Order: sequence, then C-alpha cells, then structure tokens
Amino acid sequence: MAWSGSSASAIDLHDTLQSLGHNFRSSWAIGISENGDIVGSAYDGFRTVAIKWTLVPEPASMGLLFLAIPAAIAARRLARRR
Repeated sequence: MAWSGSSASAIDLHDTLQSLGHNFRSSWAIGISENGDIVGSAYDGFRTVAIKWTLVPEPASMGLLFLAIPAAIAARRLARRR
C-alpha cells in the first residue's frame, strides 16, 4: 500500500501490476527512493522479478502545478522590470 496523508489516498500497489498483462501472485515493496519511486519485487509462481512503482500525481495536483508555472514566470518578468 502507498498513501499520502489520509486513508482515502491509499493505493494498493499490487493491483497496479495487473495492467502489465502478467498474473503476479504476490508483490512486496522494499524501499522508497528520494524522488518517491517505490521499489520491490513481484512473484508469478515461477520467478521473482524486480518492480518499480512510480506514483503519478492526481490530476488536481497537476492542475495546480500548471497554474503555478505561469505565475512564477510572470513574477520573474515583473522583478526584472523593476
């Protein structure tokens, strides 16, 4: 599981593996990198493979980022003019 702040934000990491088109029986997270990637392993009944989960920000967070970038550019331009 991965979550940020509340139980409502919880994500079952194993469920995300199903989109790979492979039938993993189990998976486990081992660590988190500095940039937030989660690393671990998954087992399909025959072999164990390395897995890296990269969490993508929710669309609302991305919207805030897209609003913040033009505002930062505008503020920089105003500072140059002064």
